[in-house]
Amino acid sequence: MMDARGEYVAVLDSDDVWSDRDKLKKQYGFLEGNKDYVLIGGGVIVIDEYGKETRRYFNRESDENIRGKILFQNQFAHSSVMFRREAALKAGGYDENLNIGEDYDLWLKLGTLGKMANIKEHLLKYRVHGGNVTLKRVEALKNNIAIIRKYKDRYPNYYLAYARRALRLLVYRLIKFVG
Repeated sequence: MMDARGEYVAVLDSDDVWSDRDKLKKQYGFLEGNKDYVLIGGGVIVIDEYGKETRRYFNRESDENIRGKILFQNQFAHSSVMFRREAALKAGGYDENLNIGEDYDLWLKLGTLGKMANIKEHLLKYRVHGGNVTLKRVEALKNNIAIIRKYKDRYPNYYLAYARRALRLLVYRLIKFVG
């Protein structure tokens, strides 16, 4: 990201596909028309390793609703977003000490500098396969707990979010231990 030169940054992970040919144009238009927003995402179509659709979803749309839910659950798929480069630089960019969840951490940092939104259109095809980092559940949950702790005073519903992740971590550890 530090090498990016433009005013906006849009990431496309190697195994994902933008599903809307006007994704960049729509997000650019949104950010140009809403200067108090630092991050804009969109809906996700989940596909398997062969490109077959398995499900679709939308996250919260408005800044207020995103803030109410973001500690409980990440509201942005990495490759679905566009964000202001200067805001990301001011926030410190991606935390390179994190090996899972660095995007989630960046969204939370950006939210301390401005508003966030999601367009209610499917902008991304997110590929799920055996190599996905998000499938490493125990490590991901540990990182998520550490990340949300950093922002507990900046966003609502921290205790509920912490309890949810701690319970899930316990269940995954029990499954791993029993299995």
